[in-house]
Amino acid sequence: MWQLGGDNLSPGYAQMVRRFQATSEDVITSISASGSTVSVTVDAYQTDGTVLTFSEKYVVSNGVIVSASGSGS
Repeated sequence: MWQLGGDNLSPGYAQMVRRFQATSEDVITSISASGSTVSVTVDAYQTDGTVLTFSEKYVVSNGVIVSASGSGS
């Protein structure tokens, strides 16, 4: 994701890496596109056995992610 425009996102790369450091596996459970918006849901399996679900929306322009929003639980 970062090569597709992740540097346009906030928080930055270092915080994204920290967010996933306890993740043993990520599974994309849904992905869809409508116009310039791509919606993705990911289950992040943690090393302690818990699963976090992240729902993200990315806005893409000319093949580059220009913004994102979402939530995790």
